[in-house]
Amino acid sequence: MNRLESIEFATKLLDHDVVIYGQKVGVMRDDDEEGSLHIPDTAKRKPIRGRVVGIGLGVDTADKEDQLAGMMIGDWVFFTKYNPVLFDIPFDDGIVELEVMSSADIHMGIRDVPK
Repeated sequence: MNRLESIEFATKLLDHDVVIYGQKVGVMRDDDEEGSLHIPDTAKRKPIRGRVVGIGLGVDTADKEDQLAGMMIGDWVFFTKYNPVLFDIPFDDGIVELEVMSSADIHMGIRDVPK
């Protein structure tokens, strides 16, 4: 999912009245990381990458102390697999899995500015 697709998906969430409350972030996991070799979950140590598709209503964008203040829809974020809460969001064209987590569960973000 690229930045434009994540913005389009965020719009789709809003159109379906999906709201993220508090200081939470909605993330779509990047499935491109899976390879053909199966590694047990207990052996995996690297964080999981995903795109931000929603930011909670409790985020104060003016507060420089708020970890999510600078976050934008479409940013890459890295998090551990045990922290998010998974939600199945039904849409007309199928069910989409959305992961919602607190700002403390996000380890790092990368902004890839569209060219």
